[in-house]
Amino acid sequence: FSPNGDGLNDVLKPIALGMRRLRYFKVYNRVGNLVFETTELGKGWDGYYKGKLCTQDVYIWKISATFSDGKTYNKTGDVLLLR
Repeated sequence: FSPNGDGLNDVLKPIALGMRRLRYFKVYNRVGNLVFETTELGKGWDGYYKGKLCTQDVYIWKISATFSDGKTYNKTGDVLLLR
């Protein structure tokens, strides 16, 4: 994603299609520090950590969500933050 203020791909957030409850959405930097966390559907990471822009790098995301079928799914992946 590219949080540069152009209105395109500025926020990393899960697509909530079919989600009933977001248990957590977390983003970690390369060394494992938590840089973002939310339990609010529709809220995402804007590329800032403690008020400062994060560097261009690969970040790890983790999500746990319950869907309309009542099942809870846990997923992990990575994303490249581009500047």
